[in-house]
Amino acid sequence: MKVLLTHNVKDIGRSGEIVEVSDGYARNYLFPKKLAVPAQEGNLKLAADVKRRAAERDAKLEEQNRELAARLEGVVCTVSSPADPSGNLYGSVTDREVAVALESAGISIDRRQIQLEHVKKTGDHPVTIRISGSLSKEITLRVVPEEKC
Repeated sequence: MKVLLTHNVKDIGRSGEIVEVSDGYARNYLFPKKLAVPAQEGNLKLAADVKRRAAERDAKLEEQNRELAARLEGVVCTVSSPADPSGNLYGSVTDREVAVALESAGISIDRRQIQLEHVKKTGDHPVTIRISGSLSKEITLRVVPEEKC
């Protein structure tokens, strides 16, 4: 069945494209979620409008991503965690802790965008923030031992 996508659908196509999908996928997933409409004559006239709106939305999103990348330039994120005297952590630093530390610095990042290897020592560690498909920035994660009361 040919459908006109009204939104970007992963592994299927971008908004405004006419794609061929199985009947069941279209009826049971794309149509109920309003991700696509049947590729009929009346709907094909909407294709240009859908493409234009998608291009505007993508341009706005790309601008926001570039602004976020500029704000992340040179950021040092500090997280404190319990550690022994030699600098080994009793646990590990997680992406949630990095997201909270960035949030306190005024930068809102979804934790799923943070690509973090296991951090089990104090010190500085590089962390990659995946902003969009091809745009990513590297920040510095500084892990310090937690102060004892």
